[in-house]
Amino acid sequence: MKKLPAMILAMVLALSCSCAFAVPERTDFTAGEYDPARHVDIQPAVIGNYAYIILEDGTAEIVKYTGNTTELLVPGKFAGIRVTSIGREAFAGQTALTSVAIPEGVTHIGYSAFNECTALTSITLPDSLLVIDTLAFYKNTSLTHVELPGKLIRIGSVAFNRCESLTSVTIPASVVELGDNAFGMASEGKLCPTLIVTPGSVAEQYALDYWYRYFYSEGMTEAWTCPSCLNYNLANICAECGAAMPEPESAPVDDGSWTCTCGAKNTSKFCPECGSPRPAETAPVTDPECSGCGYRPEGDVPKFCPECGTKF
Repeated sequence: MKKLPAMILAMVLALSCSCAFAVPERTDFTAGEYDPARHVDIQPAVIGNYAYIILEDGTAEIVKYTGNTTELLVPGKFAGIRVTSIGREAFAGQTALTSVAIPEGVTHIGYSAFNECTALTSITLPDSLLVIDTLAFYKNTSLTHVELPGKLIRIGSVAFNRCESLTSVTIPASVVELGDNAFGMASEGKLCPTLIVTPGSVAEQYALDYWYRYFYSEGMTEAWTCPSCLNYNLANICAECGAAMPEPESAPVDDGSWTCTCGAKNTSKFCPECGSPRPAETAPVTDPECSGCGYRPEGDVPKFCPECGTKF
């Protein structure tokens, strides 16, 4: 019977250690999301405000952050182990966070990783990033700018949904997969950012399919009304009928021609139709200036300068 209290104490200690930083249980993976088998089944290691686990390739994934800083530079290594992934809900609900910089080497930002970081205004993403998962930056209502890196392949469903302060996003041509309503529900009239896309890219077709406003990254245009179907457009191609935006009218070129009183247009000194001479060019009228003091009269020109008496 003496062993019972000791056993109970051991169980309590084990539970307290294992619950401090529990690895988020994930059973609802959707098509296109990373395979949970890449995780090694171990308890997370804890360093300061971070908990991380080791992945099958020997790199680290951050699974939890418990700090309360406002400006955060995410570490690139833990105990010499390179960080390549931000895990599920690792920074979710960090309402004090206003800016975050994710280090080079990170290739994956996980499901709901920065969900509802409502004060976050600035995100710096690394060039190495390949995947932004579902709900990754959902409801970051203060976010005003994000620059997506040029190697990015996938943006998950509703990844930037409810980011009402985000007015435009440039989507690199490298992106080959965009999840449903990744930037908001434009088809339901919700406020969504304008997408800046490469002509003929997956992102352009996505913008058309989901009713997003978009511009081309090359030669962005002013809004125009399609002459064929009268649809109002913000992109170079009409979203309604597919017609190309008309070429802008070029400014008239002065070729030195003149129009005779008989209606004929000429470039010679005399009209070949009626023989009339080319009208003499009249010099442009300029305001007179006093030769003595430089005075310029307004309205009627006086005979003499009122400032110095010089005759005009």
